[in-house]
Amino acid sequence: MSRDKRLGMHRSQWQISVCTTYARIDQQGPSLVEVLLSHATRRVLLLSSLLGLGKVLEDLMSNQPLFQVTNHHGEACGVPPQIDEQTFSGVYRSYFENQNGEQAIFLYDYEQECGTLYMGDAGWEHPYDVADGKVAGLMLNRPEQLWVSACWEASGALKAVREHIREERRR
Repeated sequence: MSRDKRLGMHRSQWQISVCTTYARIDQQGPSLVEVLLSHATRRVLLLSSLLGLGKVLEDLMSNQPLFQVTNHHGEACGVPPQIDEQTFSGVYRSYFENQNGEQAIFLYDYEQECGTLYMGDAGWEHPYDVADGKVAGLMLNRPEQLWVSACWEASGALKAVREHIREERRR
């Protein structure tokens, strides 16, 4: 058998092997693909830091959206709020989804020192005030109330840290 024919056979066997590998990866589901992409991203970041491109890539990666969800509620629930750092800067943000897919968003505004709760099933366009971890005028089930209380505690703890940082800067 000639060398060219042997190389042609090896090349086609390699192509079949690669295709089979990718087919197996696809069958594993998105989690395996995400893991492989995550490893590839880490390698690119490591290589770029060695080449001095780290700051450029870091800036590029730091402006990427971190978490996005779609509205699960129907038209009757109104237009959901668009929560992002430009529209709601300087606030604590938290998302909740219960076992029925009903969604809620908690915001705590550090400057105004107030909490706000948006709930899809209660109407997105009608936010509720949150004070001391409680929501007046709205019945919450136990998991929802626990989440709101946890948000209130977390935002209060972050508020204390921010106040401490401000005091340190004044000195």
